[in-house]
Amino acid sequence: MTRTTTITIPAAWLNPLPSDFKIPTWKWILLPTSAWMLSRNRGYWVGGEFSLRADDVHFVQKGVLKSPRAAEWTLALSAIDDVAFKKRFASDLIAVHHGGQVTKIMSVRSDEFFTALKAAVALPRIALPD
Repeated sequence: MTRTTTITIPAAWLNPLPSDFKIPTWKWILLPTSAWMLSRNRGYWVGGEFSLRADDVHFVQKGVLKSPRAAEWTLALSAIDDVAFKKRFASDLIAVHHGGQVTKIMSVRSDEFFTALKAAVALPRIALPD
């Protein structure tokens, strides 16, 4: 059975920093809280919308853009190995495991979205003949 509807939630994606990135000294001096959050999360949160579509999940940045290009990406459901959900004090954290990586999504009241995502990932993938 193929889902034809799209489920979308407001969310933030943890955009990871490159492995060789070093937080500049000036940021520790002028913006210590911001530098600490970058260091703690090993990335920065990008606000947008996270969607579950028929064959993939999709993130697109919304709102104020600090860069000329908005962050946007798609990940096929067949590429997702597992998903995990963690309810926190003020937000929920959805971890999408794929190809040895973890993509983190933060949202609020996302229980129903996670249930639908977990079910979509668990559906068996049928290989169609060429």
